[in-house]
Amino acid sequence: MDYYDAIVRSDINRADNVQKNPERVKRLMRSYARNQGGQVPNTVIVGIGPKDLVNDLRTFGFLFKTLCVRDLRVFADALSGEVYHYRDKDGQECDAVVHLRNGEYGLIEIKLGGDKLIEEGVESLKAMQTKIDTDKMKAPSFLMVLTGTGDYAYCRRDGVYVVPIGCLKN
Repeated sequence: MDYYDAIVRSDINRADNVQKNPERVKRLMRSYARNQGGQVPNTVIVGIGPKDLVNDLRTFGFLFKTLCVRDLRVFADALSGEVYHYRDKDGQECDAVVHLRNGEYGLIEIKLGGDKLIEEGVESLKAMQTKIDTDKMKAPSFLMVLTGTGDYAYCRRDGVYVVPIGCLKN
């Protein structure tokens, strides 16, 4: 904690020789920590307390996504794989791309849950899949919507897996 206090109270001021409010610096650092796993514009980086988080599903979704990516990295690492985030020049993005050493990969959208959000994830995955030039690279091995709700994983008729995060434990 001494290191943190030193940064907040003095080190940060030495970067540009401008005296900053320590409480605002603390809120900024907490916000950076909260948003560290995603691509977030600086207009989103604000102070928030536990009560705010309970009532703010958007922020909770950012935190959930960060935790899911961390879990995916642990599992991928056990398989000598990597996890990446993808965004192209057109703004099409994929929350997680799990890539294994043998060249196989899967596309994953992370959603808290609910039919509407799951459908949004599925549509995003399908749009991403259509952009892949399979003459130049393999098609994805799987498409998955990783959710925060549910007890069972299942494969939809269109081949997209819907998997609650708790099902990844085994």
